[in-house]
Amino acid sequence: MPLVIVASVALLLNSLAWPISALTRRHYHVSYGLTGADARAHRLVRVGSVAALVVLLAWMGVIFGIMSALSLIPKMTGWVMLLEALAPFAFIGGTAAGVWNAWVVLRSPRRWFTKLWSVLLAASFFVILWIALAFHLIFFRTLV
Repeated sequence: MPLVIVASVALLLNSLAWPISALTRRHYHVSYGLTGADARAHRLVRVGSVAALVVLLAWMGVIFGIMSALSLIPKMTGWVMLLEALAPFAFIGGTAAGVWNAWVVLRSPRRWFTKLWSVLLAASFFVILWIALAFHLIFFRTLV
């Protein structure tokens, strides 16, 4: 459980850094410093962080809602089907984005803290993916 909390907090901090850094750059009239593959990887990992957190929190809400009142099961089938469809993109796609970002950052001449953070993000994505697979939040079957 502590590993899941650390991974979720890392993804949350990365997600919050997106609008904060954009507003800070706008306030001080500073341009976005990354270009090319660095910029794409940076943006993609932030999108992956938001997607993974939103889907994970939605799954937790559905599960806790069903656990609190079993009569909600028929009402939650639409949400469950939506989350079944979104989970592979959020969890597997987010992990792929995190690994690619770490690869790009580690090969670039960026600061050591940036490299460490990219590796921590990739590890956080792997933890969230592992939780999603362990608790069957990702389904590899046909929805009929």
